[in-house]
Amino acid sequence: MDSFLARHLVAVERLTGQPLAGAERIGGGRNSRVYRLEGARGGVWALKAVQPAAGDPRDRLGTEFLALAFLRAQGLCCLPEPLARDPGAGLGLFSFVPGPPPVPPSRDDAEQACAFLAALGRLWDRPGADGLPAAAEASFSLDQLGEQLRTRLARLVSACPPGTETGAFLRECLAPALERALAAALAAPGPPPGAVLPAAARTLSPSDFGFHNALRAPGGLVFVDFEYFGWDDPAKTVADLLLHPAVDLPVPLGRHIRDRLLAELPDPDRALAARFHRLFPLYRLKWCIILLNEFLPEALERRRFADPGEPAESRRARQLQRCRLMLESLDHVP
Repeated sequence: MDSFLARHLVAVERLTGQPLAGAERIGGGRNSRVYRLEGARGGVWALKAVQPAAGDPRDRLGTEFLALAFLRAQGLCCLPEPLARDPGAGLGLFSFVPGPPPVPPSRDDAEQACAFLAALGRLWDRPGADGLPAAAEASFSLDQLGEQLRTRLARLVSACPPGTETGAFLRECLAPALERALAAALAAPGPPPGAVLPAAARTLSPSDFGFHNALRAPGGLVFVDFEYFGWDDPAKTVADLLLHPAVDLPVPLGRHIRDRLLAELPDPDRALAARFHRLFPLYRLKWCIILLNEFLPEALERRRFADPGEPAESRRARQLQRCRLMLESLDHVP
């Protein structure tokens, strides 16, 4: 049992309702830890520990519990069951799902992921759906997306002095690329930049969705990690799955996913494909900026919580290189 779990043992055993017979860390995201727990009187669970983010008012575990409860009530069984949580300690207890992430994903894995996202898109009229929040970082207009990107980039620029390698890259490469991409999106055919995507054209989305957030269980894929769940633009849902840096999709599989989702996600005005192609470079730039979160002090602390073993400088150097490589593909739209 690691030191974090030992410090929170009383809270953990309150959630399980019994003493622990064993505990093993099995993974986690870039902001969390996940453990496999065994009870002394029987039972196996997954425990998720989330570090509260400084300056972030979102209740990420609360959002995840709300999402899973709603989706399971709609008959979606390819999800863990939320069991209990301790908001003060940032702990959530879930049913345990055995199996590795589908990385690299097979064609069948891709079909299951697409079917799941398409099912989310059909839940717009279910009781309670209209009360669900917007997904984290959702954007429903070009203006809103541009403001998000400029704000994120400005925070990075302020944290990285111009005399550093990262500071120079942000000012000389990333910032001009963002302005070029925004200008291209403004010049492309489509609604005015301030036009807000109507509710009927939105979809429910995990937001941070990729094959790393799934488990290849005996009965098929089980999807996990719904901390950022809510209403979003389907174009962003497709782009995030294709671009997520945790999984490098083969080009043919990525195109298959793109085509299927563009055909099955909500699109009442038949505008989704054009909007996807118009905004895709901006979503790629957003992931470039997200890759550099390690340069923000509060984000670095969350990374250290999730993986305390790696020095900050090596994290930052690796992420800067990944950002450079992603930026090189800015003009490629699948």
